[in-house]
Amino acid sequence: MSTGNYGSGFHERPHHLCAWAKITLGWLVPQTFYEGTAGPAVLPPVATARGAAKLISMASYFLLENRQQLDYDLNLPGDGLLIWHVDERYGSQSIDSHRLVDLEEADRTETGGDGGDPFPGTSQNSTFGAATLPASTDYDGHSYVNVSNIRVQGQDIYCELSVNLGPGAGITLNQKGNFPTIFTAMEAAFPHGEVYLPRGLYYESDLRLKEGVRVRGEQAAATIIDGQGRRLIEMRNISSGEIRDLSMVNGSTGIFVLRSQVDISYTVIAGMSVDGIVAFETAAHLRNNTIINVAAAGLSCLAGATAQVRNNIFAHNTTGIAKLESAQPELFYNDVWNNAINYQGLAAGGSDLSRDPLFINPFFGDFRLRAESPCINAGDPDSAFTDPDGTRSDIGALPFAFTPPPAPGEFRVNCGGETYRAPDSSVWLHDQPYLPGGAGFVGGVADSTNDPIAHTEMAELYQTVRRGLSAYRLDVPNGRYRVRLHFAEIEFEAPHQRRFDVAIENQLFLQDLDIYALVGHDFALVEETLAPVEDGQLNISFTPRREEPVLAGLEVQPINPLFIDIAAFAKAADPGAGVGAALGDYDGDGSLDIFVANAQKTSTLLQNNGLATFINQTQAAGLQAAESAEAGVWGDYDNDGRLDLYVVRSEKPGLLYHNLGTGRFADGAATAGVTNERAGRSAVWSDFDRDGHLDLFVANAGVSRLYRNIGNGSFEDLAPAAGVGDPLSSTGALGGDFNHDGFPDLLVTQLDHTFSSPNMLYLNNQDFTFTAATLGQNGLGATAGDYDNDGDLDIFMISMLNPLGAGEHLLLRNEGNGHFTDVADSAGLRAELPGQSAAWGDFDNDGWLDLHLAGPSQSRQIMRNLGNGKFSDFSQAAGVPALPFARANVSGDLDHDGDAEIYVVNQNQPNGLYQNLCRGNNWLVIKLEGRRSNRAAIGSRVRLRAGELALWREVLGGSGFRSQESLALEVGLGNHEQVDTLAVFWASGLVESFTAVRGVNRYLTIVEGVTVQADTHTDHTALPARFSLSQNFPNPIWGGPHAGATTIQYTLARPGRVELKIFNLLGQEVRVLAHGLQSAGRHTASWDGRDAAGIPVNSGIYFYQLDTDQSRSRKKMLVLMRSQ
Repeated sequence: MSTGNYGSGFHERPHHLCAWAKITLGWLVPQTFYEGTAGPAVLPPVATARGAAKLISMASYFLLENRQQLDYDLNLPGDGLLIWHVDERYGSQSIDSHRLVDLEEADRTETGGDGGDPFPGTSQNSTFGAATLPASTDYDGHSYVNVSNIRVQGQDIYCELSVNLGPGAGITLNQKGNFPTIFTAMEAAFPHGEVYLPRGLYYESDLRLKEGVRVRGEQAAATIIDGQGRRLIEMRNISSGEIRDLSMVNGSTGIFVLRSQVDISYTVIAGMSVDGIVAFETAAHLRNNTIINVAAAGLSCLAGATAQVRNNIFAHNTTGIAKLESAQPELFYNDVWNNAINYQGLAAGGSDLSRDPLFINPFFGDFRLRAESPCINAGDPDSAFTDPDGTRSDIGALPFAFTPPPAPGEFRVNCGGETYRAPDSSVWLHDQPYLPGGAGFVGGVADSTNDPIAHTEMAELYQTVRRGLSAYRLDVPNGRYRVRLHFAEIEFEAPHQRRFDVAIENQLFLQDLDIYALVGHDFALVEETLAPVEDGQLNISFTPRREEPVLAGLEVQPINPLFIDIAAFAKAADPGAGVGAALGDYDGDGSLDIFVANAQKTSTLLQNNGLATFINQTQAAGLQAAESAEAGVWGDYDNDGRLDLYVVRSEKPGLLYHNLGTGRFADGAATAGVTNERAGRSAVWSDFDRDGHLDLFVANAGVSRLYRNIGNGSFEDLAPAAGVGDPLSSTGALGGDFNHDGFPDLLVTQLDHTFSSPNMLYLNNQDFTFTAATLGQNGLGATAGDYDNDGDLDIFMISMLNPLGAGEHLLLRNEGNGHFTDVADSAGLRAELPGQSAAWGDFDNDGWLDLHLAGPSQSRQIMRNLGNGKFSDFSQAAGVPALPFARANVSGDLDHDGDAEIYVVNQNQPNGLYQNLCRGNNWLVIKLEGRRSNRAAIGSRVRLRAGELALWREVLGGSGFRSQESLALEVGLGNHEQVDTLAVFWASGLVESFTAVRGVNRYLTIVEGVTVQADTHTDHTALPARFSLSQNFPNPIWGGPHAGATTIQYTLARPGRVELKIFNLLGQEVRVLAHGLQSAGRHTASWDGRDAAGIPVNSGIYFYQLDTDQSRSRKKMLVLMRSQ
């Protein structure tokens, strides 16, 4: 966009000038971020608040402004964060590749301005950085700016900003000056000067350390020098010198020392194509270094070398330490492990180790030590070598106490070739064979061509390939990874000559791949997918069908952990004697609130303000009497549309808090007859007689209560008559339709001092009586969900077998008739130390329910459902730690973004709120509102089909251990973009079906019977939806005399006046497709590629715009001419 403006040319009313123009005119003063700054930022709309951010790094800078469709910007083609690249050294817009002011379009297209230009905009691009498209690359080819997690909340833009120190920025000599390169600073340091390199990535090589010069970085995890395939540092004939606190990567030799005395410490040397350190006739002191993934020797001591080698790690090299000729190295407390040859020409030092150092993530360059590493406090015990934290020295370059560095970025390898730096400044490592603990190829040979490669700016990458490989293996932590495979057919010039399969993690990814058939000879081809790693190794296998497989390049990027604890920030920590929690939208604002049951103090009501931050409303809501609580459950017992709360207490009568609709509650337990003056443990709401009124079961340590709702605000205890009043030592209760007959059943877990108490399953006889059966014994917590998507409720139960805490997990698969089979062993869920509570939730939105486990003895936290009846421990990758004080847990969409958060109640410790960062899969959140059924729709079920995915979900009135999860149904859809069928089986018995439910990643509210006739089963074509405009189909369309037609669909949430028009790029009206009043619902318009006079339009880009009384949306389409 060479004009330096956004949105001009479409409307008579002028838009606001861009932020750069306003700054130049003196109308706007931006907030400025300089090198080395980082943190969250909030930008209000520039149209009203005049806010902008200026990110300065090197000569040019990036300017950020929040543009919303407000004020004079009302008719903008889109809204969001605009990012401008400004270089005021250039006074012209005439050079496209280097403009004075250039807009970084989020959708990477230069189309004259559309809704895809802002971030996240219609392209949903929420990150701007070195590895994104568009990239934050300066005109010198480097990238120091990163803007991530860009999101719109209300009219404000929230994001995370960082401006890194680039090469030369802050390089000092003796704490003075500002040198442009490491080379110039080292030259100026001679003799006897200290060069300091602040945090950053530097691209330099062939550096010479001269007499008396010391080179120091901020930390090996933060100051990184990339040698780009060349030798990094050498020193010759000096009597003193020092290198420390650096990382050196991607060179030929890291450090070459000839006839010199030098100290090298706290330095990482990784990925060298020759040696790590070469010492020749040298008295070097090598202390606390990490030398890893070197093609030859980590340390080569040649003739006359008398190096002292102390507290170093040598791992995954061809040779760990090599001694040649008359060298006499001395070895003390090193860890020499998993090299092809650990020691060559010498024996291990008497104090050396040979154990896995347990790096956090060596594959991605994170060489910090894990907490269980054998290298911690295992270095030289002499106090002269004490670590910076004052403890005995660790082994390796990064002592355990150091602050973690930034998360690693993408890993790239140039298959069959040497280290390669791409035009976007990304570095592709040289190819190497696989060694355990590292990454590399299995089999094959390198092949190459000098032919130019088309369809890429990285021709050099595709000119080398590894041919005939059987696999590429990468030892990585369990987690999710984005994998990109780069191919080129550089040998054959016809199809069907080379064909092969590619599988990732034993799942077929590319079947019968024929590169030539897809793109031709000497063309680039990129294939991308997401891969979960469950066994510590990412395995990419290649199977030939005809000729040998080839691979030109590989990129692997770790996907961020699924969860982060935001409890303190969200003001939801509530430290206390917590025992349970319940989620419910008590104020009706669409966001889930939290009731925390505390046993030895007043319980807490946390009101969600809609941004996943909370306000303690306990006093304001009138809940200050809710002390000594064991559990709380939400339910609308009087069907007034407002959730009420029942609080179970162990030493005092229960409380029935009636929601007054004013933000306050009034206790009506005595009036309603539900005081339950017993030792209460848990409770569950359900409409056991399907009369439209919620009944209440209270599990007690003794005779439990089943309160039938009479319908006039009062209840009667029918537990003995119903057959559920047997004296039990109950721990929890769970209601659900376990035998699929349409009536809710009841599961009561129990545990007493004998550790032989059976759990009771009460099957509903449909007349408010129940038939009892046993289901396991000694249950603590139980939760229900259809984990195998076969249409019936399965049960996960935690039981305890003795007072020492031994127990087990039970996964009770429902066989469809109310009978259950324990399949915990085959599912991978059996555990001897079971914990206390569990919660189902589809945390990655793939359509399969996962499990979160909590409890004092629970080491596994997240168990991911693999969709084949098995679960895998996903705790480390998910980012949820072990919680030794956990008592209860619940899951629900607390930040209103479609994925389930986890709230964990900890005893006498702050509670945890784990925000779900899952991205990539589609979802629906379905809110059911009963009419003939109880208003909260508890007991209602939803059956949903999307492609091959078929699943059931049920609204439950209590679950887990003294807890209750969200009453809204959070449904993951995987990659499906439409729900084919959706059926609601209401608690009343009514069934409603819907087909072709378009529009995903949104909340749906379905009200029972609102659109239903008198029959009990009605089909609909779609659910009511909010205002939306769909992409035309087909697109592009053919113009000219024999023009085709394209269809435009749109949905109106309410009746009103509508205009649908076609515009050209100049903003001129071409055709009116709709004008006038239209009803709510889905509408369709057709355009034949002609203007208002019936003349075929020219080829090019056109816009179609939908205007209603309250909304506007615009999209673009392409018109092409048929060749004659």
